Amino acid sequence: SLKESLYKALYPHFRPTWKDFTYFGLDPNIKRAPGIMCNAEHISQRIGRIFSSVSHDGDYVFTSVIIEGKNS
Repeated sequence: SLKESLYKALYPHFRPTWKDFTYFGLDPNIKRAPGIMCNAEHISQRIGRIFSSVSHDGDYVFTSVIIEGKNS
């Protein structure tokens, strides 16, 4: 769900594949919230930070993504 939200945030400026991004889950040992990381250099060079939110309620998951523009 998070990768799909990211794809929709990037489209039509980029047409990434699912392998261009890696999802990482909650890790309480290092106090890291769920998030997503860009593996594609041609995309990561042109965007800033990726902000993501993952929520759930019962059987439903809600995700949202905001992409920060990169200052040239």
